[in-house]
Amino acid sequence: MFTYGSESLTLTKHVENWLDACDNRWLRRIMRITYDDRITNETIKQRTQQVPVSNRIRQMRLKWFGHVLRMKDDRLIKSVHQWCSTGKRSRG
Repeated sequence: MFTYGSESLTLTKHVENWLDACDNRWLRRIMRITYDDRITNETIKQRTQQVPVSNRIRQMRLKWFGHVLRMKDDRLIKSVHQWCSTGKRSRG
């Protein structure tokens, strides 16, 4: 759910922390582990063999970037990626 369309998502540190926290909360709920059980998030990640969702999104973004770079030059996505602004914006 988190990774759908995440190639275009701007990942700030705040968003990364929020996504990882939600992922940890959902894993705890799936495994029926409460915070009273005193089991760390790292232990849960090891048990489920999951990588943080922010890392998965970063990998997907790099994969998409490589795909865009290999596109033909006449594709709209490639031209938007290579676009460079000219001139200056007026003040105000």
